[in-house]
Amino acid sequence: MKILFPSDITAENSERYDLFLRLWKGGFSFSGFISGEKDSFFHKTVFPDSNVSYMDFLKNVFFENECMKYSCKSLNVVCVTEKYTMVPEDVYMEKSKEELLSFCTGTSENHKTMSQHIKNQNYIILYELDSKIYEFLVRSFISANFIHFLSPMLDVWHQNSLTAYPKHIYVNIRKEVIDIAGFEHGDLIFVNSFRYENENDLLYFAVYVLKQIGFNQLEDELFLCGETSVCKSVIKVLKTYFEHITLLSKKMEKYGIPLDEEVPYDIITLTKCGL
Repeated sequence: MKILFPSDITAENSERYDLFLRLWKGGFSFSGFISGEKDSFFHKTVFPDSNVSYMDFLKNVFFENECMKYSCKSLNVVCVTEKYTMVPEDVYMEKSKEELLSFCTGTSENHKTMSQHIKNQNYIILYELDSKIYEFLVRSFISANFIHFLSPMLDVWHQNSLTAYPKHIYVNIRKEVIDIAGFEHGDLIFVNSFRYENENDLLYFAVYVLKQIGFNQLEDELFLCGETSVCKSVIKVLKTYFEHITLLSKKMEKYGIPLDEEVPYDIITLTKCGL
């Protein structure tokens, strides 16, 4: 499957780019930028045919696009999965990560349990990745760095809440899934993801979580990000109940942003917080 990549990326200048391969069940995206260079950001999304396995789809993308073989400054695989759990660093044991993830979320067959330290926080995030996909990626990209999609957002949100008096609650809206994370003075107090079928489901999960963590309707702050049209719709309802609600901007001051497609908020935050 051929992807229309920016003509600016060549074998001669590719080593200046930080690149991101974002994987989820429904598709694949390829993003990148040159640090500090205005308008260098690009983002391309492709979706597999329904009659092709995800593994064959990835191989097809890799072998039919020559730029996938170029050298780069960094190559980061962003893994989108709802099967994850957070473990305090002081009780984490590497040898027990398989059993721990299985106990907390259940695991799929032929998976590899991945672990990642959450930047600036005392947590390890465990998540699963298909073992065949993992093996293909490490063979294809020798220096690939694997990242759970929540990790850059958790880092930025942690930093934002360090000096804030009220609680900060973040709701990231994706297609059929919302991710909710809460912070108080920089401390993570909640994180989980929920599948939804319609906006009523989404609102139910958001309000239920806010109630459970003791969200103050008049003082605490609620932030929404993700799919723009859904955010704008649900924020109208939430504003009738909560005093401080903000729709987070997708503006990328340094790099610009492509106007032809929606860029996931985790990719946007990666350009801000680094790796």
